[in-house]
Amino acid sequence: GIGSVKHFNQAVNVEISADYDAKSGTASYDPTTSTCINVSCHGALTTPPWRIGRIDVDTQCTICHRSRTLQPPDQFNSFFSGKHDFHVGGLGLICIDCHDSGKLAPGHFINIKTHDFEQVPAKTIRDVVRYVGGSCTPVNAPGNFSVTFKCHPAPPLTRVWATP
Repeated sequence: GIGSVKHFNQAVNVEISADYDAKSGTASYDPTTSTCINVSCHGALTTPPWRIGRIDVDTQCTICHRSRTLQPPDQFNSFFSGKHDFHVGGLGLICIDCHDSGKLAPGHFINIKTHDFEQVPAKTIRDVVRYVGGSCTPVNAPGNFSVTFKCHPAPPLTRVWATP
């Protein structure tokens, strides 16, 4: 902080609390690249450079979230529920095709020190997907992604999603 010896030593001194350690290891900072690795809030992925990096939460979800590689998930914020692998890997959907980034504000970034979700991920599903009780019945609407044609091209349109 201002007034401390470390503030005036012409070096970037970063100390990361063990509360932010990812499952894969101890969180650390690389002063050469100005990036962090093994921080739980970024899913152990390397962060963008802190001095110049930016994250667009509308389009860059995978900078912090990744598909699981193990069951249980290999990282605290790996996506693993339902049929993410099928929808993302198989159909080529991106996060905002189903999730509304505008619904993230109430809880997505409230307490990144915890390993639990403060916001139920299903609460971020776009209205056009019509996700209720583990199933979706997508509808087409002007200006929206054509969920129906990409996910469910033929009747019945309702699919049970919350199964492993």
